[in-house]
Amino acid sequence: AATTPPSGCPMHSDSAAPTNSAATSAALSGCPVMRKKNADAERGGCPVKRPAQPVEESAVEVINPDNMMPAPNQEPADGQAASLSTERVASTIPRAGDGLETWTYPSEQMFYNALLRKGKGDGVQEQTMSAVVAIHNNMNERAWKQVLEWEAMHCDECAAPKLVRFVGRPEELSPKARFKVALGLRARPFDRHDWTVDRCGKEVRYILDYYDLEHKQREDRLPELHDINSVPSIEMDVRPALDSPSALLDRLKMLITPAGNPASGEVGSFAKTPIDPPKAPPSAASSTEIFGRCRDAMAAVSQCEGERECSQAQISLTMCIAAQVCSAEHAAFRALKGSTDAEAVAA
Repeated sequence: AATTPPSGCPMHSDSAAPTNSAATSAALSGCPVMRKKNADAERGGCPVKRPAQPVEESAVEVINPDNMMPAPNQEPADGQAASLSTERVASTIPRAGDGLETWTYPSEQMFYNALLRKGKGDGVQEQTMSAVVAIHNNMNERAWKQVLEWEAMHCDECAAPKLVRFVGRPEELSPKARFKVALGLRARPFDRHDWTVDRCGKEVRYILDYYDLEHKQREDRLPELHDINSVPSIEMDVRPALDSPSALLDRLKMLITPAGNPASGEVGSFAKTPIDPPKAPPSAASSTEIFGRCRDAMAAVSQCEGERECSQAQISLTMCIAAQVCSAEHAAFRALKGSTDAEAVAA
């Protein structure tokens, strides 16, 4: 089991279960979870960054930069065959910056309208929207709990982190996902989100990769909001992006200490059964040694510009850390991709 965090940590806060309520027009929705095999049916509600396209002035929509979504639309769509609920559920995810206490999830009607608005409504049936919304809300709650597992390491610095903004990036592989796919450890994730967390004045970016475990789909059931075991076919890998030495140190702590890895969703106060924590190999280097040996790779991460350059820099840093923390897997990857780390990064 994970080490118990200090009493001031957000993981010790017992948030009251949110209730259904009609939200004000200022409250904005979260991002739905999308399975790749059914992306056309579900992608429409996700705030995905897309290149700006020239449009007529009359067609311009005001987009909220925190979730890349227009104002909520609760009106029935043209040709809609059945009525949909307009009730919205308050999340337990604290919201930063605008005076609202928490983020508010979209209603069934809002989800349906978002799909149609983005041209993804073909084949979508109104009667499925309640399940889509339930899964979406549940996955966001699970993701936030995993973020709090990481944030628990900074309780002395900030006892109450908040979510500032988020964006979907389903077409962009994160460096870690690319590493997993190249090594044959996982199929390509069906979705990716980047969440920005306010750590009491310091913005920290988290990467969330979503994997579809087809062999567990028969175990899925309609989830309650805080049920962490209802949708075992969706696996999330949640971790801080390697944007700073602090994020790197957090990842190292999870690798070489008995606290375990929160990204599995099965550690800390959220686990239902005790789990034996992974043990570092006897030859694993200390964090001080790793920092010293990977100093150049860390500098490249902090100085990179652009998605491709930063992605390659983060992969190089991951390879440097892996060479010392999990040498067997590192050697297997190099054998698979070539004789040098540069070749692996360029692949």
